Amino acid sequence: MFEKIFQVYSHFLSNDAVSFIIYDFSTMLDEKEIDNKLFSISIEKKSIFDNKKWADINILKNNITSKTLIIFHFAMPTPISYIISKLDCPKVLLYHNITPPVFFKKYNTNMINILANGLREIIYMAPYFSYAWGVSEYNCLQLREAGYLRTSVANPPYNFSRFSSILSSKEIKKKTDIKNILFVGRVAPNKRLEDIIKAFYYYHRINSNSELTLVGSYENFQDYKRDLQKLSSELHLPVNITGMIPLDKLVAYYKNADLFLCMSEHEGFCVPLIEAMYFGIPVLAFDSSAVTETVGNAGIIFKQKHFPSVAHLMNEVLTNAELQKKMKAAGHERAMYFSKENVSKRLIKLIEDYAAELKI
Repeated sequence: MFEKIFQVYSHFLSNDAVSFIIYDFSTMLDEKEIDNKLFSISIEKKSIFDNKKWADINILKNNITSKTLIIFHFAMPTPISYIISKLDCPKVLLYHNITPPVFFKKYNTNMINILANGLREIIYMAPYFSYAWGVSEYNCLQLREAGYLRTSVANPPYNFSRFSSILSSKEIKKKTDIKNILFVGRVAPNKRLEDIIKAFYYYHRINSNSELTLVGSYENFQDYKRDLQKLSSELHLPVNITGMIPLDKLVAYYKNADLFLCMSEHEGFCVPLIEAMYFGIPVLAFDSSAVTETVGNAGIIFKQKHFPSVAHLMNEVLTNAELQKKMKAAGHERAMYFSKENVSKRLIKLIEDYAAELKI
């Protein structure tokens, strides 16, 4: 078995999904009493990481031995790609996905260049990694298309205990006669929030006692947010775009939701789907990218964005208590598949098998 495992990422941040995954991975390794450390260019002072476990990327090379495994988390272009590629030691690329630049043509031209560079780096690194992991099979497929010869799925270990001590916010009280439709995720064009609003328009005609809440940061996409607000206003719809919110309010929105609707056209995994199922919310989602894989058989997947049909499907779920009960049970089971406890077993086996293969 490897004596040490070093996780490497560009920057450890306080409100970054990949940083949270790395943190859960690190605590998993701690629980297994596997010596592990974190390396990056920088670490945000208010991040959740223990600074004692962090070290500057510039001293990484001096700390590695033949029995050290490097797990390089890749989600955005970074100079670290070139440093890790040249290291001659056991290493694995863990790909969290890069959104295709085409989604951002209208709203953020700077993002187009950043993402395009990231996709080029993925291709550049392929000859230097004999093994790569993706957080979903969808990501693994992209890795193989980029030239990686060997891939495995390494789902993120989700720590649901972060929700357990949080009660519903007193600021958000459930209206029993109102149906609350929810989506959680960045306010970004690939999420196709305008399609959620359009589907909600037709559902609202079926049931006017309904509201739509879109939870997520709109940083770097203020113009997109304004377009969504304009569309909601033109259609005279009760739509709330919350922006970034603290965890206790997120839990409150989940607990008060009656349906989770996803129209995204690109996801590398989509953690909010898992969170929604954990909270017992029926999930309806458009068949795209890793969405279908993440939902599994626990939600309803539709293949066409015919908004009146989606609205009738929403109504069927929201008026069918027996169907809701079945979806809630299936959703809970699916969420537990991605729990830290269950994912840990799969991740540790990946690591142990790789070590055995290298005779370490």
